[in-house]
Amino acid sequence: MAEWLRRRGVEANDILIEDRARTTRENLLLSARLLERHGVPAPYLVVTNDYHAPRAAELARRLGIDAQAIGAPTAWYFWPSAYLREFAAVMLGHRLLLALSGIAVVGMASLTWLSLSAR
Repeated sequence: MAEWLRRRGVEANDILIEDRARTTRENLLLSARLLERHGVPAPYLVVTNDYHAPRAAELARRLGIDAQAIGAPTAWYFWPSAYLREFAAVMLGHRLLLALSGIAVVGMASLTWLSLSAR
């Protein structure tokens, strides 16, 4: 992205590069710190793919980062795998809620089975 910005006339001194993150969480945290160190006040704008923007915004809120997320268009043929990946990532990010929901469903199914078999 830095090279893309330079080719479009943005001065190199105006570009901050975060190149250590391996995950969205790390990228948000490291980018916010980098911006703060350089005196750039929040709120921030997180630019990502359109399929990734909702999770990036939700994660920024959970991390206490004052930011909005906006998504760039994604090619139609990439959507199925991209949304499946995002769905899995959201589910993994809410493991406790997912486990409690699963327990509730199993409990209700068991009670239904018991009530039907008692007749």
